[in-house]
Amino acid sequence: MRIEFLFPELVTIYGEKANVEYLEKCLPDAQVVTTSLEEGPAFALPLSQTMKAGEDASKKKPSLPDLCYIGSIQEDYFEAALSSLRPYKKGLERYIKSGRIFLATGNAIDLFGKTIEWKDRVYPDGTVKDCVLEGLGLYDYKSVIHRDQTRHNSWYYGEYENMKIMGHRSTFSRIYGGEVFPFIKTLGGFGMNDETKQEGIHQDGFYATTLLGPLLIMNPDLTKYFIRKMAESSGEKAPETLFEEKLIYEAYHNRLSYLSKPDARYVMGALG
Repeated sequence: MRIEFLFPELVTIYGEKANVEYLEKCLPDAQVVTTSLEEGPAFALPLSQTMKAGEDASKKKPSLPDLCYIGSIQEDYFEAALSSLRPYKKGLERYIKSGRIFLATGNAIDLFGKTIEWKDRVYPDGTVKDCVLEGLGLYDYKSVIHRDQTRHNSWYYGEYENMKIMGHRSTFSRIYGGEVFPFIKTLGGFGMNDETKQEGIHQDGFYATTLLGPLLIMNPDLTKYFIRKMAESSGEKAPETLFEEKLIYEAYHNRLSYLSKPDARYVMGALG
């Protein structure tokens, strides 16, 4: 199996790289490709670049990642990430429709909507003004960032495909729109904005959530779900167990026993 980790030089907050590290532990024979801002992403690699001389393209399976991952980045780096991804938008659309997994966590979801409305942005020269960034426009939603307001910190409890999903968020962003392609249904806590029960966006192989890493460590059923899909696209056999599965499930059920209570407290600190 093959895993691509996008922009590790930017994904340096909230321990989000642990999602990839945990997959490496679960899939010790997997190949992990790290793609920096200056490199072309593996998800958009043309078939011709995966060929050996004399091979027939019709008989060659593309060496695409079975899962591509990007996590939270500082908002000031959004333009750099968008500039790097924009030339490969069509390749990303093809990749998503192929059924392979593209997973975005935390504020990385902001990159794939139509616009990012940034209120009271502070520029390096000290200037403060609103700005609007053009997103990749893969889906019909917008992100609104209020850095001058209190950060939203909360636990989360939801459900996807009969799996109970848990996580937490720490963000200045709110996501509006995208109702046509819901991902996780909120059972406790807040959705991707303060008025919705929808958390994240899902269509074909695209899975995006405002929940932070380590999402996969916290949700072993979801990890198994993704690994099974990776096995389907790679033609390999999925492992029967996860790395340290007993401990992972023990922590999962301990967390579930609290967050599924009717009187569970989901807000952590001040909530903007």
